[in-house]
Amino acid sequence: MFRNFKPVTPISFGFGALLIIIFSVFFITIDRIQSLSFLVNELYEHPLEVSNAVMKIEGAMLRINKITERMVLTGTVNELEKDVAAINKYDKVIDEDFTLVVERFLGEKKYPGPLSRGFRHGERFGWRL
Repeated sequence: MFRNFKPVTPISFGFGALLIIIFSVFFITIDRIQSLSFLVNELYEHPLEVSNAVMKIEGAMLRINKITERMVLTGTVNELEKDVAAINKYDKVIDEDFTLVVERFLGEKKYPGPLSRGFRHGERFGWRL
């Protein structure tokens, strides 16, 4: 095919093809670097804060569960106000952390929203105070 061409022509085609490949790889690399930069910024905003908030929510829910269990088992009225104040304190912590989780959650928004709304509307453990 290239027998009828001057020796410079096949070299020019090869060099041109090589330049096209190099520029293609260059632009693809730049695009990937930009997408990685975006993902790194998202990582700084999301996982640690959301994970810590979820851990605080779980801890506060366990504390509320223990307090209510103690209230039911002991049945003392004189510590009732103290227990209700402690439950309200943990309730406030859970509400603040749910706000952070809903705001910063990077996954599908259908997951944290219903949990947060259910908690805020008193569907915590199947009881209301």
